[in-house]
Amino acid sequence: MTEVLTKKNYDKVLPIIKYLDKNGKITPQVAEMVIKKSKSTTYRYLTMLVDTGYVEVSGNTNNAVYKLSKG
Repeated sequence: MTEVLTKKNYDKVLPIIKYLDKNGKITPQVAEMVIKKSKSTTYRYLTMLVDTGYVEVSGNTNNAVYKLSKG
C-alpha cells in the first residue's frame, strides 16, 4: 500500500521533487544539499517519497540513487 503525503510533508519534500523533475535522479548527498537538512532528516524525506511510490531507489545505503518511478 502506498502512503499519501500530508500537505506539511509534501512541503518538506518539495525541493527534492523539483530536483527530480529537472534531473531525473538524486543521491542522498545531493538531496542533503538541496534541502539543507541533516543526513538523517534527508533519509527520512527520501523514504517518504519511496513509500508514496513516487520515487524508487537502487543501490545500497552508501551509493543509493533515487529516481522517479516509471509507474
